Amino acid sequence: MDLGIDQTTADGLHRYVGQVADALALTGNTYCLDLARPMNAYLALDTRLPRFPHCDTALLWDERCGWAGTLEADARSELTVLTYLGGDVLPSPRTVARFGFAFVADRLPRNGSLPEFRGTGHDELLRRLARYAQPIPVDAIR
Repeated sequence: MDLGIDQTTADGLHRYVGQVADALALTGNTYCLDLARPMNAYLALDTRLPRFPHCDTALLWDERCGWAGTLEADARSELTVLTYLGGDVLPSPRTVARFGFAFVADRLPRNGSLPEFRGTGHDELLRRLARYAQPIPVDAIR
């Protein structure tokens, strides 16, 4: 299967979404990736919104729209986007975590308009993702 991306980029996306999950203090197998174009990631959240108590919540990322806060009524239904983070298509994991915490606290306005990203082509996105695949030097952790 031709995924259109190399292993380093795939590892980078995996690590990036894993860092987002860590920043959100999620445990277990909370996310899945689709490496075919357009690449996307699904990150299940542990909280339901007070306005939608019967729906699961998740953050969804794709290479065209960035991060979105979504609802899922059941396993058979499609995701409903309530709001987009906007800004950078690949923001820092901490920025995504702040967005996620605000989303599950129901403190974000509903914004179903697709964000427009300028200046981030597919090749640049692949380079940025590949940087996440690089090991963090031990000295940088301290």
